Amino acid sequence: MMPYHTLTTKKVELERQLDRAKKELEHASNNPGAPRPRPDKENNQIGSKLIDLDIDVNIIGCDAMIRIQCNKKNHPAARLMAALNELELDVHHATVSVLNDLMIQQANVNMGSRFYT
Repeated sequence: MMPYHTLTTKKVELERQLDRAKKELEHASNNPGAPRPRPDKENNQIGSKLIDLDIDVNIIGCDAMIRIQCNKKNHPAARLMAALNELELDVHHATVSVLNDLMIQQANVNMGSRFYT
């Protein structure tokens, strides 16, 4: 099980990446002819960009429903399962649906006695 401070650090970093991606997407949509900003070192190390990503998490007691809508490139279903495994969450049910380039994933997990923020 990961320590609380590690999870908090990861959450803050993911929020920063999401903010950067939103700003980049907004900039690209406002200036269609403008060159895209170069990703910083941190994004290069992670190797992915968060564009056209929608994440919804609903927590009820010790259970959580996670719904992700994204592009199907780079095996997002495998990445989700790896992330849930790394967080030591018990997956009760998961579905993956693909339509053209759009992937919708839903996973129902049990968090046990773990506390995530």
